[in-house]
Amino acid sequence: MKNYGVHIGGNSTVNAGAIAGGPGAVAINSPSALDKLRTALGDLEQVVSAPLSDPATASVADAREAVQEAKVEAAKDTPDKGRLMSFLGRVTAGAGTVSQVAAAVTAVEAALQAVM
Repeated sequence: MKNYGVHIGGNSTVNAGAIAGGPGAVAINSPSALDKLRTALGDLEQVVSAPLSDPATASVADAREAVQEAKVEAAKDTPDKGRLMSFLGRVTAGAGTVSQVAAAVTAVEAALQAVM
């Protein structure tokens, strides 16, 4: 049996994350790298929105603003990696070395590397 892939004819539109067909075929639909980046930014937003354990933190307000700007950039079809990295730098500068923030920033950076 020859496998010619998936053919769709006529006046059709298909929007699918995974398609499989034929004996032994497997399709796995996993979140895209961009979805993972957006999720990581949402997690970072929660961390910087919570009261931080280090009262000496310089500019938490700027860190929160930078996360919002990063989320706007990440919502684009093709986010700019340089802008996102700049926003993460502002988050780190504004929130200091608070461990919760540092871990969340690291997760966003990892997701960003997968996107770009």
